[in-house]
Amino acid sequence: MHDTRRGLEIFVRGIPSDFGPNELVPVFSKVGLIYYIRLLMDYGQCNRGIAYVSYVNSNNAHRALRVLNGLRITVDHNLELFKCRESRIFYICNIMDIFTSYSMSILITQLAHVHNFECKVSRNGNYHEAMLKFPSHRDYIRAYNKGRESPEFRNPEVSSGTIARSMVIRKI
Repeated sequence: MHDTRRGLEIFVRGIPSDFGPNELVPVFSKVGLIYYIRLLMDYGQCNRGIAYVSYVNSNNAHRALRVLNGLRITVDHNLELFKCRESRIFYICNIMDIFTSYSMSILITQLAHVHNFECKVSRNGNYHEAMLKFPSHRDYIRAYNKGRESPEFRNPEVSSGTIARSMVIRKI
């Protein structure tokens, strides 16, 4: 599990397609201790030229933004670094009123195999909704995709096995 906090993860583009972790770690570790690098790959197992880098402390991430942004990594490639926006929250709307924050968090944990996330169920007009906030982008994506694939979340009929009436999973 990645215990990232807001502001510690940065988005990087301009990475040459033949670069891998062996080439990237020395570049990004110049400004501080790296927590992880997520290098996005295509179906041919070449990197897509983008990555997410997380540092152990936020000072190193801010330093990376200042020092490494615009760095010429090869003759044809300059790195571009951006602070990641907070995209680790989504809402499940129109859930049945039998769900509590606790029961919804158990369901999401079993469905997506993610842990240590925040779950709040609240009333929004005539319906209830659950707000889910994850500690990492990886957990967020896993829960979001599993929720979209799950028949319990897609079934618009109200029955004993249904979580919601025409439920919508909404990203913010």
